[in-house]
Amino acid sequence: AAAGACGRSARWAAAVALVADLAPLGVRPDGVACNVAADACARAERGEWRFACDVVRLMRRSTLRVDVVTLGAVTASCRGRAQDDERWTVALDLLASGGERALLPNVIMCNSLVSSCEASSSWPLALTSLEGMQRFGPMPTIISFGAGVSVCAEDGGPWEAAVSLLSAVGRQKLRLNALTCNAALKALDRGGGASWQRSAELLAAMHAQGLQPDVISHASAASSMGRPAWRSAFGMLSVMRRARVEANIIMCNTLAGACEWERALSAIVHAMVPDLVTFNALLSSCEQAGRWEQALEFLDSLGRRRLAANVVTCSAAISACRRGEQPARAHDLLGAMHASKLEPNVVTHSAAVAACETGGLWSQGLRLFADMAASGVQGNLANFNSVLNACQHAGRWKKTLWSFGQLRRASLKADMITCEGVMGACEAGARWHALPPLLREVSGCLSGSGKKK
Repeated sequence: AAAGACGRSARWAAAVALVADLAPLGVRPDGVACNVAADACARAERGEWRFACDVVRLMRRSTLRVDVVTLGAVTASCRGRAQDDERWTVALDLLASGGERALLPNVIMCNSLVSSCEASSSWPLALTSLEGMQRFGPMPTIISFGAGVSVCAEDGGPWEAAVSLLSAVGRQKLRLNALTCNAALKALDRGGGASWQRSAELLAAMHAQGLQPDVISHASAASSMGRPAWRSAFGMLSVMRRARVEANIIMCNTLAGACEWERALSAIVHAMVPDLVTFNALLSSCEQAGRWEQALEFLDSLGRRRLAANVVTCSAAISACRRGEQPARAHDLLGAMHASKLEPNVVTHSAAVAACETGGLWSQGLRLFADMAASGVQGNLANFNSVLNACQHAGRWKKTLWSFGQLRRASLKADMITCEGVMGACEAGARWHALPPLLREVSGCLSGSGKKK
């Protein structure tokens, strides 16, 4: 009774302690008390799988029968997010070693196993479990398939497997539900341009089965359509209006990221209070289209809406200026970031340095490079090449060779862009003695690229 009270209040530690303390007192624990303790471990906030396994070991030592309830509790306790966790290996080995050969898992336990895989991103185990259920029983329900689709929708999961599971639902003549469909749309979103048509088909299937897609359904479908099918993505707004589904800020942010910048402007109209994510997506759209003037207008409008730009906002604006060949404005934006106490990251610096190369601002590029080092931001090969080429195009061969020396000190391997710039500097400065090591560097680049092929 005491163990049951602890279990109902999710006090797993007390429940396990009560059961473990019985043996030293000469009292043999019973299966019900042990199952209650194991279930309390499963109900714990993080899933106390080690203690659930300890309960199973205690039952084995006490010659108590491990039943389906025990198996389900241990399975449920194994939820978690660690990719390389030992929990499944230990728990499943423990359960398999007990000799309960006639013990068959029920559908609730199997569903618990598949659902637990979602929290730990263990999609191979989830798919294997579902395959085993289909071959050997118990037959999976829509809850089983829904859990499997949800696992595939997590980072690293295969969206193609989610499509296969939906096909299996149809073959078994199970009725889809909104949760399963939304999970499938989320998985298809991760498939990018290869899966957007399937997203549209799934939305149509939801309507055909009398399911009402919500704003999350439409946003996932629009996101999967992306830039390659932005017209279809933007058409989601019309579909939602006909279905009387109100667009929210998430939908508008999705459209702003998926559509060309002109269409993205209209997404703002449908968002009563656009947030910073919306503006960041709009700035990214402007950057893709080279619309630096529009990007700066959006940046200026943030203050009027009482929104503060972040590093992502400024990086997108600087990139837009770089694409629009406005290096001075990009440089000014970087200065404004420092004045606002915003710390530029490697993306920001890369965009600003590339803008200096575009505009031939070699001295500003060198200063930015020094600022990166002072800020502890590690430069990459693209940064070095931008500074090096800016100096070389300006006829500053000494600075070009200095930049090359910095690249080598950073243990970065030069590519053909680097070598062409340095060879031009050697020619301009008549530094012929520097060519032999440079030619060896070129040879290394060529052999390296040959290996990659």
